[in-house]
Amino acid sequence: MNTDRIQALLNRLNKNLYEREQAVALSFLATVAGESIFFLGPPGVAKSMIAGRLKEVFRRGTSFEYLMSRFSTPDEIFGPVSISRLKDEDCYERVTQGYLPEATVVFLDEIWKAGPSIQNALLTVLNEKTFRNGNRLVHLPLQLTIAASNELPAEGEGLDALWDRFLVRCLVGGIRRADLFNRMISENETDTFHIPEEEQLTEEQLEQWRESARKVRIQDEVFACIHKIRTALLTFRIDNGQTVQEKVLYVSDRRWKKAAGLLRTSAFLCGASALRLADLLLLKHCLWDEPEQIGRLKQMLTESLTAVIEECIDLPLLADRIQVLRAEMRPRSAAGPTEEERSFKTVKSFFYQVERTSLARPVLIYISEYEQLNDRQSVPFILVDDKRKTGAQLLRLYQRSRYPNIFPKDLLDVQATSEGLKINGTPYPLLREKEISSRPAAADRQASPAMPSDALSRISFQMKQAREKLGQIKEAELEAASRHLFLNDEERNTVGQVFRKAEIDLERLEHEWKELATAHGERE
Repeated sequence: MNTDRIQALLNRLNKNLYEREQAVALSFLATVAGESIFFLGPPGVAKSMIAGRLKEVFRRGTSFEYLMSRFSTPDEIFGPVSISRLKDEDCYERVTQGYLPEATVVFLDEIWKAGPSIQNALLTVLNEKTFRNGNRLVHLPLQLTIAASNELPAEGEGLDALWDRFLVRCLVGGIRRADLFNRMISENETDTFHIPEEEQLTEEQLEQWRESARKVRIQDEVFACIHKIRTALLTFRIDNGQTVQEKVLYVSDRRWKKAAGLLRTSAFLCGASALRLADLLLLKHCLWDEPEQIGRLKQMLTESLTAVIEECIDLPLLADRIQVLRAEMRPRSAAGPTEEERSFKTVKSFFYQVERTSLARPVLIYISEYEQLNDRQSVPFILVDDKRKTGAQLLRLYQRSRYPNIFPKDLLDVQATSEGLKINGTPYPLLREKEISSRPAAADRQASPAMPSDALSRISFQMKQAREKLGQIKEAELEAASRHLFLNDEERNTVGQVFRKAEIDLERLEHEWKELATAHGERE
């Protein structure tokens, strides 16, 4: 696929249309996918202008535009009844020239004001691209229908079926940036918009593109993400800070199939042979029924993409294995815990806690490092922050290779006492489970058994593989998002946010692995 040609077309369509890039891009995407699009927005925000420009995409393209009202009749949309055919041949047919059945691009403003007879006819037009004119079933040249309104369809008026026909839904508002607004009102628009014939599309080219788009592969991870979204939609929650709305956001099977077709078209026009995870962000424009739902849909898509990426690198499996190993490696002596080991309170699975200090945060010491102390000789320690895991400060055994930038004045002389620790000559008791009368000397206690080094080594290797695979997926997806023709800047940034979240979760597991290794005497 020549993506440069598509980009050039989009650039032409966007000329002097400010902050309408995605509305134009989604309209073009809906055109190629054979779908319809709905614009929600106030009057005077270039909705009809977009429709007029889309007509120029097609060689010999024609357009039909109509403002609906409660008094609109089918004659005004589909053409008047031919009096001569009715009189001479007793045949009820419409004269369709210049009306919707002859148009390539149709723009219907205030769509929800149409009467029931127009609505029923539009259902067939939008879905099958056909129109029954008398005894004939006419296949329409229609390539795109754009409907617009400043309101959503009212409940209880039978508009659900028509609303469901608009696969793509787009909010269109006024220009927000002051510099672009100033440019818009100061321009003198004199030239008629036109796309050169050599850049226009023929019906044959469009059909070839649609056939190629149907061959785009849907990968397993894309299916997995779609299933996560479907599950999340079963209980759809909107929290506005005061109340929480919880309901099922229904998406029909037909709509999912059409959405998959739209995503395939997007991937094809972006030059891909298979769907990328970034393509799934376009579902935000297909699933909402009310604008208030869009924010939650963004969050849902982000969470689903993150979960799928983490599953691709086996992060949930690694988390389970670390959790199991943590449970198996609780600190204990070879002959079982002594009375004193039971007396000091274990905190956060692997620490003892200093009972009282002048510091604002708790001070912890690894049990494994405490067991290396005795009451005869002090050992150098340092005090470090542990922001990611416990939120406390840690007394860590000083190793020059691990902490090369520590000043000598920051070193602490630490030794064991019967009550806990002595730091720089000052005693600091440790929290206890219960009071006992005496504590065996540290040298008399039996050392902890050797930890399962093979299990930790295996997990370490798997985490390195996960980081390498995450890097590969990230590079490919960010590249796809950066050159994606139909995502806006916010959606491209969302792809980056998804990978940052996955990286943070992987870092957390790596930190837990280091904690396990340190707690059982292994060097990091």
